This record gives sequence, C-alpha cells and structure tokens, in this order.
Amino acid sequence: MQFINALLESPTMKVGHGLDPCTTTLQYTFIPNRPRLEGRRIVIVDTPGFDDASTDDQRRIASWLTLS
Repeated sequence: MQFINALLESPTMKVGHGLDPCTTTLQYTFIPNRPRLEGRRIVIVDTPGFDDASTDDQRRIASWLTLS
C-alpha cells in the first residue's frame, strides 16, 4: 500500500507493517487526474492475497472486475 499511497500522494490506503495480511476486503481508489494522464481514469485495486482469500472473497473480486 505504500506504493499506492505514493501514487496518490496521500495516505489513503492502510499499510500493514507485519507478516499478517492487512487487506481483508477488496479496496479501490482512483489516481487523481494529472496532466500526463490526459483525461484517463486509472483505478488502483487492492485485494486480499489469494492464499488468504476465501472462495467467497475470490468470487467478490471476480464479480467486481466483471462489473468494472
């Protein structure tokens, strides 16, 4: 998440500092419009690790990606 927060230039996403996973649900945010993006909307998505995600989590991620 430190990478995403650096892109956003804001501490928007929670950052874990241990070995235990920090992300328990799908989270997304948009990178603010910048001149180099030329009007494009870029979405950054954080998901639970697939080794930590339940089958229901994986279905929710697949559903979100389909709808997006």
